[in-house]
Amino acid sequence: MAVDIPAAPGRKARQAELSVRFGKVEILRPKSRQVSGDLPQSITVTLVIGREINPAKGEAPALWFLITTHQVNDIADARRIIGFYRLPLDH
Repeated sequence: MAVDIPAAPGRKARQAELSVRFGKVEILRPKSRQVSGDLPQSITVTLVIGREINPAKGEAPALWFLITTHQVNDIADARRIIGFYRLPLDH
């Protein structure tokens, strides 16, 4: 998946090629919240990982760990989640 990475202090704008992975993860309730009424012991969410392949020399590779409650059934869904993350905040 190709994404545009905007310039930032100390970083030039570039297009990055990402490898994309996804899977279900379970997040346990914090131990400090064990007496919190009817909260579940855990929740299941999907983790989408976007990792830059072959970053430009001298550039740190882009690496995103995105947690979502959206359904992610295939690579197209995972790419859609990364697309959501890439949207400007005013949407």
